[in-house]
Amino acid sequence: MKAFKSIFAVLLSAALVFSFAACSDDDDDDEPSAVATFATEADKHGEFERVLFYGDNTFAMQEVSSEMTLTTATGTYTGDPNKASETIKLTVKKIIKAFVDDSDDMSLVDATDEILTKLKITNPLEATISADGKTVEIWYSTYIKQ
Repeated sequence: MKAFKSIFAVLLSAALVFSFAACSDDDDDDEPSAVATFATEADKHGEFERVLFYGDNTFAMQEVSSEMTLTTATGTYTGDPNKASETIKLTVKKIIKAFVDDSDDMSLVDATDEILTKLKITNPLEATISADGKTVEIWYSTYIKQ
């Protein structure tokens, strides 16, 4: 019986060691949290665009489909995206390379003055939240608050 208790204690100790070794911290604490999200209406394929405003005054523009979410532009903003009639100033810092050279390259590149001029983007881009706080117009598209 003593041998059985000893074996059981060793196995229990090994199980505890392996259970602690298998766990890790997978929290993404480095990611800022979105304070506001606006999205276009989905097209017939269920695809839409959205802009996420983060608490650290950065933003991300994304194209969303059932297969993937693609970040198309990132940058900084001023103003309060949760305040009706507020003018938000978006400064594009990075933009998807495919927009620049019609390639299949989906990586983000620095949004230089030359690139912004080519794409007819003025930094900062001004966007005004509607009087009811439910929509914003950005680059000729209407985004609805989510």
